[in-house]
Amino acid sequence: MNTINNRIDNSTNSNASFQKAYARFPIAYKVSLAFAIMSILTLGVMWSIVSSNLKGLVLDLSDTVGQSLASQTANASAELILAEDLLSLNVVITEVTKAPMISGAAITNTEHKLLAHAGEIDFTREITQRNLDATNIPSLATQGLYIAPITFQDVVAGYALIHLDKTLITSNINQSLQWMSLATLSILCISIISALVLGKHITDPIKHLTKGTNALQSGNLDYRITEKRHDELGTLIHRFNEMAQGMKERQQLTQTFHRYLDRNIANDLLANLDNPTIPTQYVNASVLFVDIVGFTAMCEELAPEEVGELLNTYYHYTLKASSLFNGTVDKFIGDGVMIIFGAPQDDDLHSFNAVCCAQLLLGLVNSYNRTRKEINLPTIQFRLGVHSGEMLAGTLGSDERMQYTVVGDTVNLAARLCGLAHPGKLVISEAVYQGAGGNSRLTTQEQKLLKVRGKSSEIPTYTVDTLKQPYAERITSHIESIDNALLENQIKTKNNEPA
Repeated sequence: MNTINNRIDNSTNSNASFQKAYARFPIAYKVSLAFAIMSILTLGVMWSIVSSNLKGLVLDLSDTVGQSLASQTANASAELILAEDLLSLNVVITEVTKAPMISGAAITNTEHKLLAHAGEIDFTREITQRNLDATNIPSLATQGLYIAPITFQDVVAGYALIHLDKTLITSNINQSLQWMSLATLSILCISIISALVLGKHITDPIKHLTKGTNALQSGNLDYRITEKRHDELGTLIHRFNEMAQGMKERQQLTQTFHRYLDRNIANDLLANLDNPTIPTQYVNASVLFVDIVGFTAMCEELAPEEVGELLNTYYHYTLKASSLFNGTVDKFIGDGVMIIFGAPQDDDLHSFNAVCCAQLLLGLVNSYNRTRKEINLPTIQFRLGVHSGEMLAGTLGSDERMQYTVVGDTVNLAARLCGLAHPGKLVISEAVYQGAGGNSRLTTQEQKLLKVRGKSSEIPTYTVDTLKQPYAERITSHIESIDNALLENQIKTKNNEPA
């Protein structure tokens, strides 16, 4: 039983291996193989039918000719045999043997005595070994011997014998069949070559499409198939190029969205192009406000190009820092920035991430100030404020213009905390302090209580000095990484500038 099961398993594995190998067999070869098999079967059947019919036709024709010659010879010899004119009989037989393919002829009487003969055949042996009666005459034709009775007034006086050399007939047939075989093989070779060419003509565009899909998958959206065809595959190639162009345009649209909108908001809008809005809802989130201290006075002392460079660096730092801590840059307000944490994507650590982002910005501006001092440019200072709580978040505006933002008392209080902060400092509310982990993660100084309009109790505030380890070390690592990337980008930009 185990042996039978093993054989079944081996057979199953063999079939699976064959199917796997056939699946990997190139389509061009599959087409060629199918075409070749069809050609072999078709040509083989045709060759068999034609060769069989040709042999039968030629042999039947030779039998007809042989029997006709025998009958004509018998008719010509009837009076001569009765007159016992042996000389004339030999003349008749000699003339008969001059015909092509006749290897011998003879005349016998009814007693099978040879009266006249000509040719290479020994009719003495033939007439002694064979029965020349009427019932046996048709069977002798298959051996090339044709016999006709010599009759006179319905009386049989003898027999006329004609022997055809069928080797010449069969050799001609075989030669014809050889030429037919050669023609069949030639047609088969031409068919296989044509199938290979046709298969290649079909599979080349498929290879181009496979290469193109691999290129698109790897991110090369500029790949196009240049082959021009006017068939179904040409239509498929045209559709592929249109798809690649559409993907490139979508990528450009995405990149444009990312330049003018926060990445999180842009991705949400692009994922819902049929309804490009983000639902308005109340969320629990954190808001960070950043402001450059004394920016207006600084602008009066700097050239417009220097102000533009300063703001570009400031915005660059803001975008990098916010993306590292799941923040969404809501808007740039002149020299101020508003960053949201916990919306539109939920984030349970939004308070702590807001504090980390603020500390990273303070570290980046300190590093940037060292560079500005080296080239005798005025330094800048940030003041920052963070508050956490419930706020209304969503797409707000009119049909003509909309934007994603958050509104509410929480947002207003965050802006007030930013205004309370000293240069280079971050002020947070009690809600942020508790949400960020309090004393376990932050080193802070307690500030004065903040009186908020519409609220009966004052709100405790804190100034954050530093993050505790290992968080402070991570902030330092981020500062080095962002500064190095900015420096490399500036070097590349400078090298690409025309001399």
